[in-house]
This record gives sequence, structure tokens and C-alpha cells, in this order.
Amino acid sequence: MRTFRYLAVIGTAATTTLVLCACSSGSSSSTSTTNTSSAGKYSGVTLVYATPGPGAYQNAEVNAWVKPFEKLTGVKFVLTEEDPAKLEAMVQAGDVSWNVTDSTPFFDTTNCGTIVQKINLSGVAGSFTPGSYSSCGAPQLYTAMMLMYNSKTYKSNPPTTWADFFDPTKYPGIRIMPDESYGGYFEMAETAAGVPASQLYPINTSLALKEFDKIKSDSKVTPTGSEEQQLMLNNQADLAIVPSTRAYSILNAGGSFWKIAPAPTPNFLGMNEFAIPKGAPDAAIAEQFVRFAVEPAQQTKMAELVGGTVPANKAAQAPRLSGLAAYVNPAAYPSISLNTTYWEQNYTHLITLFEDWATS
Repeated sequence: MRTFRYLAVIGTAATTTLVLCACSSGSSSSTSTTNTSSAGKYSGVTLVYATPGPGAYQNAEVNAWVKPFEKLTGVKFVLTEEDPAKLEAMVQAGDVSWNVTDSTPFFDTTNCGTIVQKINLSGVAGSFTPGSYSSCGAPQLYTAMMLMYNSKTYKSNPPTTWADFFDPTKYPGIRIMPDESYGGYFEMAETAAGVPASQLYPINTSLALKEFDKIKSDSKVTPTGSEEQQLMLNNQADLAIVPSTRAYSILNAGGSFWKIAPAPTPNFLGMNEFAIPKGAPDAAIAEQFVRFAVEPAQQTKMAELVGGTVPANKAAQAPRLSGLAAYVNPAAYPSISLNTTYWEQNYTHLITLFEDWATS
């Protein structure tokens, strides 16, 4: 549940291209299916929403979801920054002040019924890919983990494969990545070693770690995505594994010398989620907010406001994108979907292996 939760994984491993419905249908209507029959129904109620923190993504959440729901219901929101340790401590102490939080399928599945509670999406317009989200979470948006390169370093021969990222002889330079190995890092390394997408699971951890050992002396794992962004903007790295929403922020903040590696480099897709803490006050109203946010119209609006996202609701119309937003759109690139079930069963083991590698 770090600042960006990109690669909580979906589906089975397969190379895929996202196809978004651009057709009109009744389920794409902007009419809300939440239980809010009149404006001002919840006047005087304040909901605390834990987001990734200040930045382009939070701004989009406010404009696509928070402000429209405030106008519709009279609810007022207070924003805070998500922190899984703080969330767990609040729930365990029986003193929960948050009403809703951004999260990941991993966290929500592991803590379903203990830290976060089930969310009812029955009757919400549209539909969602089975297995792409947890029963204690609600699907927010798809995002992707991308390979980016510094065009000041690699001017005429940019990297085009994950094998290039793991080859410091062919592409010398500093590699950086956020501490989000659940975002497909083992699968990236397997891909670099020649494992086809259909055979990524079970993960060959020995093979993957051998690939990471090749770049050990040339790599930096940043504790936060914001630190990675700063290094990139300061021209202090040459190659980077970057969440698609962070890529948008970097390019929008003046890092235009950073480029997304072209095909055939696949990106790795995952889902962001909403979660409601167990014991949260006004949980029923928080659930109505979540149901509102996952409706087709709000999904499309969010994807249009922040680059690097794809609506999770299959009834949402394809976002109209241009410029940077179109450039970082995950649907514009070949992608690999990761195996949710495998990661849920092996999450602690895989995370520990990567942390041991990163800190050894």
C-alpha cells in the first residue's frame, strides 16, 4: 500500500493488449446507482479519505470522484495520506478515523475481515474482470509498470527489451526502481532470461535473482516513488522501472528527456483498489462513495484526468486522451497480466527474497 499500488496482479500470465469499450450503452450513463436520492442527503457528514498523497493522482481523484460526490450528497471530505501500518494500528486499537483508503488487492485479500471489510458492488452499472480485485476491495483503475530510459544517455540506441535493462554491459548506467517488487519485478527478470509469458509461473526465483545480480552494483531501490521521481528529474539515473502514473508526473514536471521503452518491451498490468477499514465510522456512506467512483462515467473521467490509467469498469467509455496522457496510456503498449492467485499464495516469500537482494 505504498504511494502507487500499480502491480497488484490480475488474471493469468499472458501477453495482452487492452481493448476499451468506446460504445455507448445504458450502463455508461452518468446517472449514479448509489443510494443517494437527493443532493445534500448527508450534509454534515465528513469522510476521511486516505490517498497516495499530494500529486497528479490525488488531484484527479478529487476532481473525478470527491467533488462530484460532495455535490451529489452534501458529504465533505478530508484527505490524508495512506499508511498501511497506521491503518492496522487504528483498527487493532479500535480507534478508526479513516472511512476509505486507496489500497491493493494483496493487502485487502490478506487482511479481509480483519483490517478491511467487504464491499458490496451488486447493482453497480457495468462489470469488472473476475479475479482482478478482492472481495474486501473495489476495483479502482488499471495501471502499469513501465521501462523508461534517459534519452540523454541512450541517444541513438535505446533499450527495447527487459533483457536490455538487465544487461549492464550493453547498456551501462544507473538503474532505479521503487520498492514495489510486487509490481512484476520477478516476472521482468524471467522475461529478460527468455521465459515466455505463458510460462512465468511458478516463478523461477533462482533464475530471476541471477538476472538481478547482474545489475546489483548498478542499481538503486528507492523507498518511495517520489524519491525515484526526483532522481529522474535530476538526471541522476539512466534506466528506471516506473509506474505509469508516475511516468506521467515525471514527464509533466519537466522530465521530457525520459522516454518509455518502445515495443516489444511489455509493460506489467495491475489494479488499484478502494478499501474500507474494519470498524470505520459511516461505513455505509463510504461504501456509497466507492460504488459511485467505480461507475462507468466516473471511471472514464478519472482516466482522462490523469495519464497512465485504464478504467476498471468494462462499461466505461474509452478515455479521450492526447499529449502526455496518450503517450503513457498502458493500453497503447503490449502488456503482460500477472497471476493474482500465485502472488497471494507466495507474496511474503517473494517480497522477502527481493528485500534480501536489495539490502544485501
